[in-house]
Amino acid sequence: MILGLGTDLCAQHRVESLLKRFGDRFLARVFSKKEIMDALGAHNHRRKITMLTSAFAAKEATSKALGTGIRRLGTGEGFSLPVFWTDIESGRLASGKPFLRLFGNARKIARARAEKADKAIACVEISLSDEGGMTHALVALYACARSSLHEDSIYI
Repeated sequence: MILGLGTDLCAQHRVESLLKRFGDRFLARVFSKKEIMDALGAHNHRRKITMLTSAFAAKEATSKALGTGIRRLGTGEGFSLPVFWTDIESGRLASGKPFLRLFGNARKIARARAEKADKAIACVEISLSDEGGMTHALVALYACARSSLHEDSIYI
């Protein structure tokens, strides 16, 4: 059962500009330590910006799938909690498949929405695309019975 969908389109030059303007303050406010380490380990500057933009777009899309936006209150019973940038972390499996981890209020909201739908567990899937200096993220938040999970599902 789909609980929410979110999408975001982000220009890589926007993230690059924020990084130049605010530096470490921007990184610490928006990204997890793991996301920062992964991006800083990139083999060149362009790849670093692409990785940060992907994480940025993933966070925006996830907050939309949760129904909150970033730092705004969600709607509905049990969902009126603010979601912060660092409540959402993106990464890649060894296969290259992107994934998300939810923490704090983002995790609480996802779990509450799954419980309200009378399902055992909340799951989240993400798709990322980069083309022509733009990054697109699509996030699906869904609920299912634990027995119906597939091996590479990320559950919350």
